[in-house]
Amino acid sequence: METNKFHEKIKGQPFAVLSDLVYDYLFEMIITMKMLPGTRINEAQIAKQLEISRSPIRTAIERLYNERLVIKESGKNPFVALITPDDCLQITQARIFIESKASYLASQVIDHVNLGKLKKLASDYEKIVGNIELDGFETCDHEFHSCIVNASGNPYLIEMYNCIQSRVLRYRYYLRHRLGNQTLQKILKASIKSHWAICHALEIGLPTVASDEVARHSDAMRDVFSKW
Repeated sequence: METNKFHEKIKGQPFAVLSDLVYDYLFEMIITMKMLPGTRINEAQIAKQLEISRSPIRTAIERLYNERLVIKESGKNPFVALITPDDCLQITQARIFIESKASYLASQVIDHVNLGKLKKLASDYEKIVGNIELDGFETCDHEFHSCIVNASGNPYLIEMYNCIQSRVLRYRYYLRHRLGNQTLQKILKASIKSHWAICHALEIGLPTVASDEVARHSDAMRDVFSKW
């Protein structure tokens, strides 16, 4: 969200809490790598840029800090949290645990609506990855995996996933920033078949196959992280 979009959003939502709009603005900047890891966040500078007071900015930063997207240091401006290979591996472990269990359950209860949505996302992903621009792969892949978790129907697994999904989405954007489109495209092409295999296992009701396929799919990213 650019500055002009921020002002348009304020006009379009005159009764919205300003700190929430600031949070959305900073969140998108951080997630999409427009504010790179390690970037210092200057309240005064942002206040001037957005033409607002510093109070809602401070509130928004506190939310980002609680989500571990921002790091605070005594006597210094906070900064955007770094991304390390070790942190990525730990997130991958969390994803495997949550998503494999969710897919196991989803294979037993998934309805036609969610299955249709998954197939549409798998098809969209295949088209996106076929283009070197890779525009939208991050959100498409994110929605695919979120749909699996939501289709499980287990509110506790969904809640657990919600706790990490912002950081998972950030790592997807970071992959493009770190690897570049050409290298990333080769990696992503290998995941197309995996998406369809997951859809097939869910459709015909194979819990173990669905769980194992999701785990293998997520675990494949370990090799990518280990090369950093």
